[in-house]
Amino acid sequence: MNCQLNPDNIRSLDLLPSVGIVIVSWNKKVDLLKLLDQIESLNYSAAAVVVVDNASDDGSADEVKSRHPKVTLIVNETNLGGTGGFNTGLDYCRVQGFDYMWLLDNDARITPDALIHLVRVAEGDPTIGVVGSKILNAEEPAYIVKLGATIDWPRGLVRSKSQNVRNFESASELNDVDYVPFCSALIRRSCFQATGRLDERFFLYWDDTDYCLRSKRHGYKTVVATNSIVYHPSFTEKSRDYSYYLIRNTFLFFAKHVKPIPQILSFINILNRFIKNLLFARLIGDAKGASVLFRGLTDFVCLRFGKYVPGASPYTEDFLQSLLSNNDLKGSSYLITFEGSADAMKLAFELLPKNTKQRITILIPYSRSDLYSDYHANIMILDDRVNNLFLEYIRVFLKIVTERFDTVVTTHRSMSPFAFAASRTYFFDFSSRAFRKVPISRGKLPLLILSILSSYLVTVIILPFFWGVGVFLFRQQCNVPITSVDRKF
Repeated sequence: MNCQLNPDNIRSLDLLPSVGIVIVSWNKKVDLLKLLDQIESLNYSAAAVVVVDNASDDGSADEVKSRHPKVTLIVNETNLGGTGGFNTGLDYCRVQGFDYMWLLDNDARITPDALIHLVRVAEGDPTIGVVGSKILNAEEPAYIVKLGATIDWPRGLVRSKSQNVRNFESASELNDVDYVPFCSALIRRSCFQATGRLDERFFLYWDDTDYCLRSKRHGYKTVVATNSIVYHPSFTEKSRDYSYYLIRNTFLFFAKHVKPIPQILSFINILNRFIKNLLFARLIGDAKGASVLFRGLTDFVCLRFGKYVPGASPYTEDFLQSLLSNNDLKGSSYLITFEGSADAMKLAFELLPKNTKQRITILIPYSRSDLYSDYHANIMILDDRVNNLFLEYIRVFLKIVTERFDTVVTTHRSMSPFAFAASRTYFFDFSSRAFRKVPISRGKLPLLILSILSSYLVTVIILPFFWGVGVFLFRQQCNVPITSVDRKF
C-alpha cells in the first residue's frame, strides 16, 4: 500500500493532522508520569494529551496537574474501566475536532517516532480506520508481544501474530489484521463517528477486538504500522478478575459477531474450555478461583455486564498463599511448566537445586520457544500450532510420564495439568521467591481424567441454555448501535 504522506514533511506543522492522545489511568501514578514524560519527546507537534483518571486514590490526578499543567485532565467520579475511560477521552476529542485519537495504556512505553508512523500509515489510505503499533515486550525488548491478531471463529480464540518471537524488520510498512490491542491504537475521526463508542458492557478485555470488528462493518480496515514501536508488559500474568472478564466477555464478543448457526460450534469450544478450567480449579483445591470462573459463566447468562462486583463468598483465602513455603526441594528430575511468565520460569530455574545427578527441563509451547533460545536448559516443546491441542497435551503428558520426572514446578496460580504426571508438585511464588508444595501428584490422575470427561458431559447439558440465551434473547440487544454521546467538558 502506498502512503501519501511524505515522511520528510510529516514534521511540518502545516501538514500534520491533529491528534488527541488519550491515556486512561487507574492507580498507576508512576507508570502514568513516565509515559507523560516520554510524550514530551514525541516527534509530533500537532498533538494534545488527554488523561482520563478513573477515580484513582493514589494521587495521580494531583501529580498530573502539578507536573504536566498543559495536559487536559478529566477525572471520572467512578472507575469506568478501560472502555468507559477511553470513551470519556474519545468524546472529548470528538468535541475538540481532532483528526485522529491515539489510545494508550498508562503502562505503555513509547518511542519518539511511534506516532509519526501511525499517522503516515493512516494517511496513506482513507479506508484504514484503526492503526496499531508493533508491541514489544517491556521486560524482554528483543521480543514481540503482539503484531496484531486474527480471530479463530470456530474455536472461539484469538491468534496473535508473531507473539513471543524475536523482533524483525518487516517487509511491509503495514499488516492487515482483525484487530490491534488498544494499548496503542490510532483511530480515525470518521471511523469513530461511524462506529461509535466502545461497548462499555465489556469494561475490560475484548473491547478492542469488538471495536475493530464493528468498524469493519462500516467499511474500515484495521492494520498494524510495523515501524511504530511501543513497549508494553507481557500479557501472560493475570489476576483473578481477568479470569472473570475473560469468560464473560468471550461469550459476549462471539454472541455479538457470529451468526446463530456457526455460533453453536464457537460456543461448544468456548464453554468446554472454561468448564474444564472450572472443574480443574475445584480439583486442585482452588475453591476461590472456581467461584470466580462460575460467576463469569452465570453473569453472561444473566446479562450482567460492566464492572465485576464480587459478591459474598466463603472462599476468602488464596489457596496458594495458604501453602507453606518449602525451599528444601527433593527430587532428581524437575520439569518447569510454561503457564507463568518467562521471568518467573527463569528465576525458578535459577533457584532450583543443581548437581550433577539432577535433571531440570523447561516445558514451553512452540509459540514461546524464541524466548528461551539463548537459555541454557533442557527444553521440551508443546506444539501449540496443531489443530487439536487436546491431543498434543496428551502426547506431552505421556512423554513426561515415560521420562519419569518426579517433580513438577509450576509458576502460575492456575497450576498445570502436567502436575498430575509427577510424584510431587511445587508452585513457585515469584513475588516471594518461594516454592510452595501443592497437594497434586500422579496418584490423583484418575480424578483429572474424570474431570475432563465430566467437562464434556456438562457442556452438552448446558449448551442449549447458553446458546439460547446468548443468541435468541441476547443477540438482539447486542446489535443495538452504540453511538457517541454529547457531554459537556
